[in-house]
Amino acid sequence: MAELRNINPEITTYLLEADPKRWARSFFPKRRYNIMTSNIFESINSTIEHARDLPITPLVEALREMVQDWFSRRKEVATSQFFDVTKWANDVMESKLNQAFRMKVDKIDMFKYQVTYGDITFIVDLTENSCSCKEFQLEGIPCAHAIAAIDANHFDKYKFCSEWYSKSVLLETYAGSVNPLPNKEDWNTLDEIKEDRIKPPEFKVKPGRPKKRRGEGIGDYPKRGRRRTMTCGNSGILDHNKKSCNHTTNQF
Repeated sequence: MAELRNINPEITTYLLEADPKRWARSFFPKRRYNIMTSNIFESINSTIEHARDLPITPLVEALREMVQDWFSRRKEVATSQFFDVTKWANDVMESKLNQAFRMKVDKIDMFKYQVTYGDITFIVDLTENSCSCKEFQLEGIPCAHAIAAIDANHFDKYKFCSEWYSKSVLLETYAGSVNPLPNKEDWNTLDEIKEDRIKPPEFKVKPGRPKKRRGEGIGDYPKRGRRRTMTCGNSGILDHNKKSCNHTTNQF
């Protein structure tokens, strides 16, 4: 908070007055699994960019084909897993091994350990899947301190991961199949529906070229990166260059 106060004191005051559960991951009542946003609509919006201009029927079919491909490929990936957890979770733990091997582990009781790294001491409780650094509880994956305690006792580190990272859950997620529609000739359509004639909605065409890009909202990240800040080489003031500078300089 001290760093944030140096950047913007007003934002710091606003956050301190707000409920920390709304903006601090350490105070969130549930596990966020290191996911900082739940705005899945933006992820889908960027994924279907190639199909957004299609008419409704081809659009729905494009979405169906996309989900069908997702289920097929990810089911193959889940089946080919060699570990009891997903490849991503395994890679996360592997990245912590080098640090874990440099830690000193002392037993407190059967499943509680004191883990020392440099001058800092952490308490790991393997019955609670917790560490005093809080990373273990927040991510559902053993932190480096927990891995040090687990390896010191020759336990299976995969057993201490959250079940949501397990291979079995991954297989269950993509257990179903997304099938295509049958041919139109094979449709079993009711007679009263066959007689219906659906007309397009009435609307007034607006002047100008149709807008293709969605307006950016709060929390959107610009796709083209950050705008470079312009600094004048003459006066050192922001937002203009030397050519357009109106400030005079002292001549010595």
